[in-house]
Amino acid sequence: MSWRLSVWDQDTGSMEEFPLRVQGILTAETLPPVTRNNSSDMKRFRPYMRQGVTITGIGSQTFEKCYENIQHIFVAFSNIFPEGTLEEWHGTMFGASQAFETGARYFSRVTATMDRTMSIPFGDLVDPEGILERLVDDTYIHGPDNHVDYIWRIVTKEGAIQYKQISPSNIRIGDIVELSISFVVFRARDKRYKMMPILKGILLLDNKMRTASLIHVQ
Repeated sequence: MSWRLSVWDQDTGSMEEFPLRVQGILTAETLPPVTRNNSSDMKRFRPYMRQGVTITGIGSQTFEKCYENIQHIFVAFSNIFPEGTLEEWHGTMFGASQAFETGARYFSRVTATMDRTMSIPFGDLVDPEGILERLVDDTYIHGPDNHVDYIWRIVTKEGAIQYKQISPSNIRIGDIVELSISFVVFRARDKRYKMMPILKGILLLDNKMRTASLIHVQ
């Protein structure tokens, strides 16, 4: 069972999951594709295999405001549960600057409310060798909480904006990105609960600083 940050959608007449968008500089990443191909060994680690990123604003007021909003989300969730049962949520640091870490597991266990029909193909850009797709079976799927979109925002010479799906390998430390994140509370042990920021998408906004640094080094 889980609790999700949601809003009422008048068009559908139902609650829809509400993603928060946070922009920052990528400081750490563990992204696909996965190249190791020992399927028998990897199957044992499916519950723990994940992709993740860390970003910082290096003092940016916009980033700090987003960070405050995440703290407000935690407070809103904490009011739902008995006092003291929702585990504290803390960000991380990049040097002296506030940073934010998020990720998504590659697989979810099949349950009564999540069967194999809900599995989403990884796609060639994310899993070019089909290593992860071969780990999907009747026990574990790549479901909605596991799927992450990787998009590049391109500004043409004429000033038009285009969006293109890209391989996660094109997103690297030093890039400016926008993360799409959902917030979910899961049951933990001993009648406690834990809020998890789940990565839903990465939009590559600018890699000029990183590529310029590489050119300068060369």
